Amino acid sequence: KLHPQEEGLTGVHLKWVMNSHQKVLLSWAGAYLPDLSSVPKSEGGSLVSENPWWLTPVKSIIFGGQEMAVHYSLNKPSLSEVVNHPGWALQWFFEKKSFWTRQSFAYKPLNALLTASQITVRPDGQGGNYLDAQLYPYVAYQKLFTSEWGYEWGKNHIWLSYTYSDPEKKENEGNWIVQNVERAHILGGGVVFPSDRGYQWSVDFIHISGGQNNDDTDFELEESLYENLWRFYEAFRVSIKKDHFLNHPLSVSLSGTYDFRQKAGLFQGEASWAPLPNWSFFAQIDLLGVVEEDIADVENGFLRNYRSNDQLVLGMDYVF
Repeated sequence: KLHPQEEGLTGVHLKWVMNSHQKVLLSWAGAYLPDLSSVPKSEGGSLVSENPWWLTPVKSIIFGGQEMAVHYSLNKPSLSEVVNHPGWALQWFFEKKSFWTRQSFAYKPLNALLTASQITVRPDGQGGNYLDAQLYPYVAYQKLFTSEWGYEWGKNHIWLSYTYSDPEKKENEGNWIVQNVERAHILGGGVVFPSDRGYQWSVDFIHISGGQNNDDTDFELEESLYENLWRFYEAFRVSIKKDHFLNHPLSVSLSGTYDFRQKAGLFQGEASWAPLPNWSFFAQIDLLGVVEEDIADVENGFLRNYRSNDQLVLGMDYVF
């Protein structure tokens, strides 16, 4: 989750070059591939996963003024029920000299599956009751509009982006807890500038208004039953990168991120060494931590939930 990868879209892509400054791109993707980085399994009434990026849901909720334990069962959809959700996008790009802008609209599924839980009250055999939660992952569509602007001078680059996300909502059919996501306004921007010694610096930010889970339910929930989709809410990042470090085939990059609403931070470092044309060795380190123990605006945010997931990755690549 800390190193998302961009993948190409399989579908139909039509490009119309209007002139030397403008082009239009229309894309249609016939298959949907959601984020499946942490798929759990049902075990003894709980949802468990060996993946450290899985967040266990709440173990009890208030029902009828009484706190009851929750037992979970996962009903996995078939492959066709997930994949058969096409999406499309339209993009206009304009570039003139050092200025560029890109305006995009898309109607596509959210990157992650959402969940609807059917709740049934059952006796626990000890004179009380528990809640049987049957979880049904489902695909939710969203309307996306993005406006991007940028300007380059020399080797410097500045950019600004605004995105509006409007996810569709699933209706509650009775004793359900349905995960719905609020509309989100996402503002981002940054600047990239090199130094005289070959270092490349970058400073960027992101600010998200909305986008929280808004569970559709009649139950009394102090917080959402489900994990939030966003990893950062109001974050500031500083990065530095250097190729041919110490005059060797060594690339090094460091970055530090602080989220003001989570009051938590993330430090990341990467290094890649290619001593031979077909060989390369790499290392990655990720350190998550709560900077301020005070109550945060987003207590169940990504950085706070996974604060113990520091990791060090070492690897080697060989190209035949």
